[in-house]
Amino acid sequence: MKAYYRNEHGQSPVVLRSPEDVDNLIDELMASDPSDNMAVLHSLERPLMPAGVPDHELMVGADGDLQVGVLAFVDDGNFVSLGRPTMSSLSSFPS
Repeated sequence: MKAYYRNEHGQSPVVLRSPEDVDNLIDELMASDPSDNMAVLHSLERPLMPAGVPDHELMVGADGDLQVGVLAFVDDGNFVSLGRPTMSSLSSFPS
């Protein structure tokens, strides 16, 4: 996956290849200021759209002070995590 979460990642995204890379990303987001604690991820396994942009987006946010996180996935539909972790804490929104 490619991860974008700092200005410099626009031209040079971080590539996540292992579970340790993901752990490091979450740790860095949790230690960041509120204006920098969200990452946008794109799979390297999916083809780009004709315009040259990904056809999907996974957003990951983490707040170290509150010890909470959020996930949002955009594809053919939009999904975001809500509330306390339960089987029903994933909501779908029409695209």
